[in-house]
Amino acid sequence: MGCSTCKQNNESSTSEEGDTQNISLLPESFTNGSFSDNLLFKIIAFGVVLIAIPFIIVVLIGQMFLTFFMPKSLPKVSKKLKSGVMYVFQKYATFKTKKVLKKREQQFKKNRGYEEGSDLIDIEDLSDINVHENNKSK
Repeated sequence: MGCSTCKQNNESSTSEEGDTQNISLLPESFTNGSFSDNLLFKIIAFGVVLIAIPFIIVVLIGQMFLTFFMPKSLPKVSKKLKSGVMYVFQKYATFKTKKVLKKREQQFKKNRGYEEGSDLIDIEDLSDINVHENNKSK
C-alpha cells in the first residue's frame, strides 16, 4: 500500500510540475564512462588502487603465516601490532598539537596583556547604563 501510494504521489507531482524528481549524485559523463571530462580523476584512482593492492596482499600473507605456523602467538602479535599503530598515531597527534600551539604562540606573542598599568585596563566603565527589553515603548 505504501509503495503504490508513494508512486501515485510522485507521478502526480511530476505530471503537475513537468520535471522528474530524480536527483543525479554523479555527473552524467562519469556514469557513462566518457573519457573527456574525468580522465585525470580516473587515472589517479587507478594508480591509488594499484599502489594499495601490494600492501593489502602483504598484510594478508602475514596474517596467513601467523595463523598457520604460530596460532598461539597470534593474539599477542596482533595486540602488539595494534598498539604499535596506535602509538604512531598518538605521536603524530602530539606532534601536530605542539606544532599548532607553537604557531599560535608566535602569532599572539606581541599581543598586549591585562597587567596593571596596561591601556587595555584603562577603559570607560559602562556598567551604569540601563538596558531595557523593549526599547520601543520607552
